[in-house]
Amino acid sequence: ASPTAVAPFSIGTSTSDSSLSSSFSLEAEISKKSTVDATASLTSSSISSSDCDADKIQKNFDSNVKVQADMDSSNDTCTVKLKGMTLKQFKNDFNGGTIEHDDGEFTYTGDSSFEYYDKAEVSITFPGKVSRVSGDGTRSGNTATWKHVERETGSLEATGKDSPGLPWLWITIGVIAVILIG
Repeated sequence: ASPTAVAPFSIGTSTSDSSLSSSFSLEAEISKKSTVDATASLTSSSISSSDCDADKIQKNFDSNVKVQADMDSSNDTCTVKLKGMTLKQFKNDFNGGTIEHDDGEFTYTGDSSFEYYDKAEVSITFPGKVSRVSGDGTRSGNTATWKHVERETGSLEATGKDSPGLPWLWITIGVIAVILIG
């Protein structure tokens, strides 16, 4: 069995042994301020509480990142929540993929090498509406979701606006136009 890199630390193990059942999920939310909050969960019969130690995980991040880790031994599930990561920390320290901010949009690019999991899901929430999502991913408002990452053959990619739409701006312009015309 080899460590599953959800960060430089290991959360459990993944294995090509088909007799072991395992699943993984990642939910990340990008803020307008270019920070990322993420929740990663791994369910595997090979996971132990030492794999799910918040103090051990915290050592990979500076004090600005808040780490919480919970081990549900009855379900063999470790859930790690991280708040306040920079885009660089998300990529380098958490190993969650790359998020780039350019020209009013964020673009997420992630690895799709989850074939050893029975089920893997990734959801990325942007500050604004999702405009593009790759593969079998879906978009709903500000969120791009891949329900079966273990089946994806290419990189996961999604693009979303860096701020919510401004419907009030258009309403204001419309009201002003009506006043000027009328």
